[in-house]
Amino acid sequence: MARCQHTAKPHSSGTNLTDILTYRYDRQLVYVPVAPSYNEALSHARDAFPQLKDLHDASLSLSLLAPTSGHAPNCIGISAPAWPKLVAHMSRYQIVDVHVSAQQSQACAAAQPIPDITITYADAEDAHAHAIDSDPAPPYQRSDDHDVEDEKAACGARPRSPSTSTLHRKRSWFFQRLTGQ
Repeated sequence: MARCQHTAKPHSSGTNLTDILTYRYDRQLVYVPVAPSYNEALSHARDAFPQLKDLHDASLSLSLLAPTSGHAPNCIGISAPAWPKLVAHMSRYQIVDVHVSAQQSQACAAAQPIPDITITYADAEDAHAHAIDSDPAPPYQRSDDHDVEDEKAACGARPRSPSTSTLHRKRSWFFQRLTGQ
């Protein structure tokens, strides 16, 4: 895959003619207007990439790739106070990388809402009736004339794990209730 390179051309006058930049996040490129402040630049990033809309400024950062002699370009972070001075020297369409801090993105992923599950009384009754009908084993009753060791041996002889079809029915019932299908 060919890599796009854009070299900055120095401005002949002292004023900045840059009116648009390219923001890059997660292999996506979006043109955005130049922001006069760093906070507005972060706001433009949230507007350009919907997956960033719920993130706070503290979890976002911006950087540029700076060429170095004989080596691959270095990624250099941009601080809030440096933003206005850097913008004055950026070329039109220059790529600005948007980053999400790992701690913040993990915290955001953990904070995603968990869907509520509502089980009506009728659903619970049906599930209870189905469980009673499908379990033929009588409730455990201990008699005094059996030795505890005999009971352990009897328990080990007959596994009580549910059959595959029972598990499938329970999972599909739960999935149907969860998704509303």
